[in-house]
Amino acid sequence: MTRSLRHIAVVLFAALLAVPALSVSPAAAAGPDTFRGVYAFGDATFHGSTSALKLVQPIVGAAATPTGLGYWLVASDGGVFAFGDAVFRGSTGAIHLAKPIVGIARTQSRKGYWLVSSDGGVFAFGDAHFFGSMGGVKLAAPIVSIASTPTGQGYTLVAADGGVFAFGDARFRGSLGTVTLAAPIVASASTPSGKGYWMTATDGGVFAFGDAHFFGSLGATKLGNPVTTMAATPTGLGYWIVQGDGTVHAFGDAHARGDAPHSLVEAIVSILPTPSGNGYWLATGLGIPRAVSAETRAGTATGPMPARLIQVLPQTFQSFDRLVLLFDKHRPDYSVSYVSQFVAPGSGAVIPLAGDVKMHVALQNVTTFISPADMLPGFPTIAEVDRLGQFEGAIDIGVGINSIPGTTRQVGFRVIASSKSIFIDIAHAGDYFGS
Repeated sequence: MTRSLRHIAVVLFAALLAVPALSVSPAAAAGPDTFRGVYAFGDATFHGSTSALKLVQPIVGAAATPTGLGYWLVASDGGVFAFGDAVFRGSTGAIHLAKPIVGIARTQSRKGYWLVSSDGGVFAFGDAHFFGSMGGVKLAAPIVSIASTPTGQGYTLVAADGGVFAFGDARFRGSLGTVTLAAPIVASASTPSGKGYWMTATDGGVFAFGDAHFFGSLGATKLGNPVTTMAATPTGLGYWIVQGDGTVHAFGDAHARGDAPHSLVEAIVSILPTPSGNGYWLATGLGIPRAVSAETRAGTATGPMPARLIQVLPQTFQSFDRLVLLFDKHRPDYSVSYVSQFVAPGSGAVIPLAGDVKMHVALQNVTTFISPADMLPGFPTIAEVDRLGQFEGAIDIGVGINSIPGTTRQVGFRVIASSKSIFIDIAHAGDYFGS
């Protein structure tokens, strides 16, 4: 274990604020199943989740036991939560990590597991042995997944650019490290023999190596929500691809047994097949908002006109920034969309804001803008928030956004509206929201 911890640096994570996306109590706009955390389909059985806990960091991965009678969930700080016949063997929850944990893989005995961080650091617990890591190596792209070999004597790490790193008895079967991808790799799965693997990208593209066969993909399909995870069937003759909103797509001998509920607010981060392949669990990243597209979002008022805006508050979290709009008695009509430039209502004057992408929030039949006129929070995504103007019963707010580095691409966002509030969640570049 000492060797596996050598790459750790003492870096303090900022504590997350308590908001509906992280709370264990459903938000006003959420459905009854929104915060269950794990959803079972087919012959999979629900064994529990972290939905009743107030997590310090969000769930980012999961692994099922060989019996199919339990599973582990892991948070980005390395906290591990065991359910059913899964046994807790240790965690990095009390350690300050240089980079967040992004995945978990188990040994074949059910008595151990590995955790991997985005910088390629590997942490071994129980009967899992440390076979090496990329923790001290400068990577071209962050690690996104880990998969163990059938013997439990090795593992493969996969990076967002399709780079592959094999340790122990795992073998390198090819990579995408020199290929220009249309979208980043987000997940991988190994064949039952351990002699091949698949990767999937956020656009649903699938890439097969070794004895892994290509059974289809979503690469040619326009997705409203990006792909976040995948898993292979026990036979290795098929696989599932899952979008962040919980939509499951089956290829080869895989069968879709159900999707996550439409009320889902959190993003799906893992799909875990049962040993028979006749069922699976979908694990949500409690604390990671569901991925949505960059299309316009709009809603209607919840009370008599006009509404009264009392506060505008930017916040930042693990994988997204949030703009909170609070109203005294009810919310007004609203729309949220990307625009090419900010224009003052009435005068038509162009208003410059920080950030290279522009989001326009329009509120209709509303009065009194109380919050500070201009805010520069310096968050990863929200660069500046400013009132564009108030004209004929409407208030226009501009949000300057930092796009994906090196581009001017619009990142995905979602809107959660309750009777007296509007939450606009805007993804950090490279996280679970797609565009």
